[in-house]
Amino acid sequence: MNCRCNICDFTVEDYKISGIAAPYNKLSKDLGSYREVIAPGAFESVLAGNPNVIASIDHSRESDKVLGSTKAGTLQLRSTDAGLEFNLNVAKTSTGADIIELIKRGDLNKMSFAFSVGDETWTPYGNEMIRTIHSFKDLTDISIVVNPAYEDTNVA
Repeated sequence: MNCRCNICDFTVEDYKISGIAAPYNKLSKDLGSYREVIAPGAFESVLAGNPNVIASIDHSRESDKVLGSTKAGTLQLRSTDAGLEFNLNVAKTSTGADIIELIKRGDLNKMSFAFSVGDETWTPYGNEMIRTIHSFKDLTDISIVVNPAYEDTNVA
């Protein structure tokens, strides 16, 4: 089945993307005065609460930048050995078609996530502090971004 939006000729399968929104055991970029790492399993407790998480572009809350959500069943999240993995059925909108094209070309290939921390520890490491996140209190979105905090994210 092809899209009938007259913008693209993608099939239904072309609107499905997946990847890692947040990696476990990988050091983030410098976040100002610290760097952080996510401990394995840190997402499990927040995911157990079935949060309504949206997938968006650059953490936007504007409706035309939303690509899917857990509430609608178009976004699936799971904690794996690698980190927070996702499957997303991208909305078949002009924005969705643009995002799919940019992902296919390789222009967009990284992810980010919006959250509030549950349990954390701070450890000095050389001249910087490392925050280890052991659990999350809240997860509000995963986002396709150009400049992620974690280089070990991906979308394809």
